[in-house]
Amino acid sequence: MSNILFTRKHPVLAERSKQLALNLLAIHGGRPYVDARLWRQPNESDLSWHGSSRLVDHGGDFGAVGRKDR
Repeated sequence: MSNILFTRKHPVLAERSKQLALNLLAIHGGRPYVDARLWRQPNESDLSWHGSSRLVDHGGDFGAVGRKDR
């Protein structure tokens, strides 16, 4: 039997593939899922999103933790 490259995809799978990929990331959790799902709101400040290195000590790291890292 030869190796055949399939180019067609079932319509339901094609329509749901993006959501299925997110679901698989959610199962495993961690940083890849957060990077895929979390988005920055237009009115969100840099301080809220990235944090700051001037405020308080968080377990050895000096600074406020941004929303994405929380």
